[in-house]
Amino acid sequence: MSTNKTTPVAVIVGASTKYQSHDDGADLPLSVRWGLGGALSQRFAKSYTVVLMARRAEELRDLAQAIEGQGGRAIAVVWDVTDNNSVQTAFAQAAGIGPIEVVVYNVAPAFPPGVTFANLPLPHEVDPAYLNMALDIGVTGCLAVCVQSFQIC
Repeated sequence: MSTNKTTPVAVIVGASTKYQSHDDGADLPLSVRWGLGGALSQRFAKSYTVVLMARRAEELRDLAQAIEGQGGRAIAVVWDVTDNNSVQTAFAQAAGIGPIEVVVYNVAPAFPPGVTFANLPLPHEVDPAYLNMALDIGVTGCLAVCVQSFQIC
């Protein structure tokens, strides 16, 4: 896909759903198939080139194809928000596409196996390893994205 350095860019961090589906979601409307990140990506693609950032390449590819099928422009970047080098590389790639005007941070870890909103653990039952991972993704990762956003923009 060719890019235009004057086309504004919207970076959607966490562009696909964090929940693993057991089917391809083909029965779901495009607006909900990839969760909030996918819905925001589709909406921003109406006015921006969207840079889709997430961990799962296949879901990003499918979302990018859907956006392009709707007449939008999308570029998939597989990365890891907990790896500073990965964050730097991803944002350098996004900045090479055009001026970044929007950054959406829509990243969170999935619940541990067997946990839902209906049965969240009590504070003393939270696994420290899960809490550390969640903080790396939700707080440290967000800070890394903010730093890169401010440096590039």
